[in-house]
Amino acid sequence: MSEEVARLQEGIDAARKTFGAEREGLEDMLARDFVSGVDAADTLLSLTDEFGLEHAAELLRERPGDFGELRDGISGDWEERCAEIMGKVSRASESLDRLDELTHRREGLLQREGGRVINIQGREFALRGEVPEAVPLDKAALERQLSATERLRNEKGIAPAEPSPAPTREQTRSR
Repeated sequence: MSEEVARLQEGIDAARKTFGAEREGLEDMLARDFVSGVDAADTLLSLTDEFGLEHAAELLRERPGDFGELRDGISGDWEERCAEIMGKVSRASESLDRLDELTHRREGLLQREGGRVINIQGREFALRGEVPEAVPLDKAALERQLSATERLRNEKGIAPAEPSPAPTREQTRSR
């Protein structure tokens, strides 16, 4: 089984790298039209993930300002430009789907306790707690090493105990 997990992890790493390259290309492409290609890519990929490629494409065509501040208006044929952008979004979305599939298969083999593992924008997160909270997987690995008391404190949202202030001349230790 560990060979299978290792093989899946290699596939996950490759899919994550592919997504990173697709996303970077999308950001560069969007930077020609938007002040922040990164923000526009975040919005576009999130909408695609939540509502589908066609709906995201329609929003981009009809309301490009919803994706961020535009650079000097839209030049040229916006319909053609949107088709080009959405082609890149489609490839990024496909690489995310592949990443999700491989992650799901790996987690099925590992059968880890402590929450389901998902990918958000290419990063792994573990869903933890009664009201699921997405915790970056690298942080989740650290939390697995916490003591039972520390985990309970984190789950209940209790702040760590603060040391008492040093006693003053007017205040004795016994109070």
